[in-house]
Amino acid sequence: MTTSRTCASLRSQTGQSPGIASFNCKIIALYNFNHMAYENIKKYGYECCPFLFPIKNIAFFSFHSVLILTALNALYNSLAVELLRSFPYSTFLFNPYDLFADFFKFIFSYPGADKIYISGTTQIDKLLLYFQHHPNYAGLSGLASGHITHFHVTPLTTVFYLTNKWLMLETTPFADFILMVLIFFYLIVFNIKHVAKVKIDKFYFMSLTFFSYPVLMVIARGNIVSGIASLGVVYFLVAMYQNDRCIYGIFSLAIAANIRPNAIIFILAILLLKRQRLQYVLLFFVTASTIFLVSLFTAHHLYQDYTLRNFVLGLMNYHNIYVAGNDGLAYGSSLFGCFKMMLGYNKHFEFFVSLLGVGISLLAILEYCFKFLSKNVLVYILCVIYCLFSPVFADYHLLVFIAPVFCAYLGTKNGNNSLKYTNVTNLLILIPCLLVISPKNYLFSHGISWQVVINPVILLFSALYLLIAPSIQKDRPLAEIK
Repeated sequence: MTTSRTCASLRSQTGQSPGIASFNCKIIALYNFNHMAYENIKKYGYECCPFLFPIKNIAFFSFHSVLILTALNALYNSLAVELLRSFPYSTFLFNPYDLFADFFKFIFSYPGADKIYISGTTQIDKLLLYFQHHPNYAGLSGLASGHITHFHVTPLTTVFYLTNKWLMLETTPFADFILMVLIFFYLIVFNIKHVAKVKIDKFYFMSLTFFSYPVLMVIARGNIVSGIASLGVVYFLVAMYQNDRCIYGIFSLAIAANIRPNAIIFILAILLLKRQRLQYVLLFFVTASTIFLVSLFTAHHLYQDYTLRNFVLGLMNYHNIYVAGNDGLAYGSSLFGCFKMMLGYNKHFEFFVSLLGVGISLLAILEYCFKFLSKNVLVYILCVIYCLFSPVFADYHLLVFIAPVFCAYLGTKNGNNSLKYTNVTNLLILIPCLLVISPKNYLFSHGISWQVVINPVILLFSALYLLIAPSIQKDRPLAEIK
């Protein structure tokens, strides 16, 4: 029915005056136009202007969400620079005067690193010269004096750094660093290749990962080895979720656990498999133990002072400085750090946080075994446990939260990756993950960002909701929920 016929019918039926009837007709015409425009936009809008409809695709939505949140924090930093505010307001990353420090300071702390040639002609070379003369990490003498040493890292990590020291002697320090960054980037691409099958989605996920806060932190801090460990965890979780490439997944987790032992919690993802669980658990422990012993022997061969005893002593010094002290608080996302930020250090917090982590782990296992939890939720809960219940959890380790995003993409109904066909549970996983892999360094207290509190709160409450809240409609596609 046309608008003019509708107006005539309305006037004859209601006996309204021409003025009122004319006004009502305009309202009806406006409604009809808006309704028609809305239907056309729904039908054709995405094809014409896809950037206006990020919710159409999970990969697209994830990338643009992280990109917008990162750009907002960068804009805030730009305004701070214009207002002559210095670090930490000038960047959402670490101190620019300590750029790539975790990589170079560690390598320069080993005996013989003083022979590495640095020209000193460029600004980056001058920074490297400073690191070479002030490596911060002590050697054998630091164990007795209580200083932070290079003995607190695992044997495999020690072999990684000692190998890079040799490469620097053969090439140049920055060329070696670029090589490690390229290897790190290749591992990102390798992970995404097994998730997205459509080229455009591969592009979105690559862009999402490269622009994510933890990847930028990996590069800025130079902690490439931690980035490699996180990607190993991601590969393992996706392999278990897809029930494919399981042996390669076990091997990648074994490497990750030999870089960051806390990653052993992810062995619980074996529950995602329907068979041969015990065999894969045994394979993991045999592989991880073999890597540990071989790397311990190799590290000791390359550096005589590195022994199992010195490794333990180095960990004790690390605990006193980074856990009991405040050095491990900034740019972290652990629940222990959240308590320490708000209430100060209390040794009982460590026990309480560990107990809470065990409780949530047991609850997640029981709910999954009794089919109260989906595969996606278990993957997310394991990432939350890994993050929250490590006493020190630097933000570059947040890269593991890419895995639940990948699983949400893979878990959409009938392979359709539109959010319309995902379920509420996936959405409740997707949003917290995108928030934590985006920077939120706006407010600071004594130079420490309140993101230290925000990230644990987001993760803890989302995990508890997924574990405790009723499952009504959580597994139904959004398109079916009225």
